[in-house]
Amino acid sequence: MTRAELLRVAIITPELNRDGATELAVAEQVERWSDRFDVTLYTMAHAGVDLRGVRVRRIPRPPGPHLLRYVWWLVANRAARWWDERAGLRYDVVHSPGMNALDADAVGVHIVFAKHWEGVRTALQTGAAQTASVLRRMHRRVYWALVRALEARLYAGPATLWALSRADATVLESMGHRVSGSVPVVPYGVDAERFSPPRRAAQRDRARLAQGWSDERVLLLVGNDLQKKGLDRALAALALLPASFRLAVAGRESAHVHAMAGALADRVIALPFTSDIETYYAAADCLIAPSREDAFHLPALEALASGLPVVASDEMGASETLAAAMTVVQDADDAAALAAAVMARFDDAPATAARVSRGREYALDATWAKYAERTAALVEREANTPRVLVLAPDAGGIGGIQLATHQLIEGLAARYGAARVGLLALRAHGTALPCVALSDERAFTLRAVERISPLRKLQFLWRAMRAARRWRGRRGQLVIVACHAHLAPVARICSWLTGVPYVVWAHGIEVHASMSGSARAALAAADAVVAGSGFTQRVVSDIVGAGGGEVRMIHYPMSPSRADGRLPAANEGHGAAVRVLSVARLVGEHAYKGVDALIMAWPRVLASVPAAELVIVGDGDDRARLERIAARLHLGSRVQFLGRVREAELTAAYASATVFALPGRAAEGFGAAGEGFGLVFLEAAAHGLPTVAGRAGGSGEAVEDGVTGTLVNGESSREIAHAIVQLLTTPAQAQTFGQAGVERTRREFSPQRFSDAWASVIASLAAPGASSVAAGGHS
Repeated sequence: MTRAELLRVAIITPELNRDGATELAVAEQVERWSDRFDVTLYTMAHAGVDLRGVRVRRIPRPPGPHLLRYVWWLVANRAARWWDERAGLRYDVVHSPGMNALDADAVGVHIVFAKHWEGVRTALQTGAAQTASVLRRMHRRVYWALVRALEARLYAGPATLWALSRADATVLESMGHRVSGSVPVVPYGVDAERFSPPRRAAQRDRARLAQGWSDERVLLLVGNDLQKKGLDRALAALALLPASFRLAVAGRESAHVHAMAGALADRVIALPFTSDIETYYAAADCLIAPSREDAFHLPALEALASGLPVVASDEMGASETLAAAMTVVQDADDAAALAAAVMARFDDAPATAARVSRGREYALDATWAKYAERTAALVEREANTPRVLVLAPDAGGIGGIQLATHQLIEGLAARYGAARVGLLALRAHGTALPCVALSDERAFTLRAVERISPLRKLQFLWRAMRAARRWRGRRGQLVIVACHAHLAPVARICSWLTGVPYVVWAHGIEVHASMSGSARAALAAADAVVAGSGFTQRVVSDIVGAGGGEVRMIHYPMSPSRADGRLPAANEGHGAAVRVLSVARLVGEHAYKGVDALIMAWPRVLASVPAAELVIVGDGDDRARLERIAARLHLGSRVQFLGRVREAELTAAYASATVFALPGRAAEGFGAAGEGFGLVFLEAAAHGLPTVAGRAGGSGEAVEDGVTGTLVNGESSREIAHAIVQLLTTPAQAQTFGQAGVERTRREFSPQRFSDAWASVIASLAAPGASSVAAGGHS
């Protein structure tokens, strides 16, 4: 691969060296990525890093307080990249280690400021911080407020994130409304040659002599933020340990160590910061890390790699990864427990040796090369994997379109990763879906029957436009999916604004019935249209015409959660009551579903099967009319209206039924109407129920006539009744249809088949380089 073919990656970091954990991690990335990517580095200072093959953009470092320098850095590095972009230097991915670029596509999060704010606020109110001036404390408050606000914005966007610990990843997922487990954890690596037991042993005598230590038992604490690293905790434990114990504190705040030590000052040693940290590991007897918060704490891993025992708090990020290799104290504020853990490291030599050995084994595997490789793979996936922005009218509820939307989101998330799928729903869904929730639940909470006001529609359009701009991707790898034809105009505007393609998913009645001019035009202008059945595909093709985008037919899937594959119990139809189930929205515009015809056919059914009961699940403005029909026919308890039911109640209704019936009717051409497909037919089939359906619309695609059920003329009560009676009185045939329905549903309407078909649509529209390869469970 030539250099021109490599991914172009910009790395944004204020300084690049090996003095701190974050800086070291970025240095390892830069050196190892230079052969894999075309790397441009934006920084204010660098030292001690091999930058051969790396394009360096040096930004001047201004004098002044940290807050002003941080704001300068944010503005200056963005301006420098804008200038380079004008000159033709465009990037596929902008990578930021932390809060350095608000437009970053890939962010390695080394500290979550929102997580640590409470500890910082406490420190500002107590201890050494109180000796600082009012202006200095105010400066720090403003800085933290700014960074927390910026990280809330960045982490709520579509950028690929990774964290150093699962605890931090969980916070990021909550901040960004991401699904649990979607932010990967990539712990730091370690140089196992530099930090090794033989080197520590070789340096030990000389290192202790240099410090003037002989028989003392020296505990080492390494860190630059003494409050965060738990120096006060370490001091409290030191007070309970024998007088032979000393505490050595290494870092950039050595001037404050003795002031914090107080009466223990004669047992505390302040060690200056050094890049030759391994000499401190060699001289010490145990590393202590009673951190209050710590994304990882690299010194713990370096110490273990060197053969030095470690005692740490469970608030230290590395305690997740290295729990088996070090002693983890659950409550480091308990000085006695912390002191006891330290003593155990000296009193139980075999256990300590076993832990250190496990730490060394981990260190040999946790190389910086692997760290760079894993993060590089995330950068590549960011550049090459499509993003999908799903616009939905309602992503909650148990209706067919809602359930199909769930399946679409789950399939896209399984293939691309949950963090690559954004959902903006017009109605608040309150449903745990594997995606990034972009809706403001409070702003869009609507009752099921509430009409959507023009203001709400404008709010939704504004949110959709903002989401499309943020989710577009540096390479334009976004595809917008409007899950209803009425949202096609919104998708069209977002597409025009961002230059990305959009797909409209057509289900049935919304395109069969009258459409607004804007919706019809947006449907015709779509880059692709997906129809849920061949019937809907024909209707949409007439609307789109020869000059429109491709109209593809993708049948709905059957969600495994809505099916149990059970077969109905054999029933001769003349003794105990037998139930026929019908499930539909009982609204006037859906009268084509044929529930009225089914009720009018019921006297004929009762004439042959007196014990037959008709159970109707669903509700809406047409229910009163249907109840009047049943009353006029004196059907009494033989027709039951259950109304809208919960998921468990619906499952129970399927389980108690013998036959499913929904004899819809349809018309094509001008004024077309009818069942677009009928996901309820798949639900019934998956539950092993034989089906009676109308020989119209898309029902014939969901029900195979003479195989999984019987198709009838939805206008003929005689034909409807005959088909139902036939199934109720011939249980063998009902069993055969039911078994065939279970098998056909599994074979032809599987979620995998549905997901593969949609992936083909997305892949055909995504920007060049965006892959349809599955994400392998990461996001």
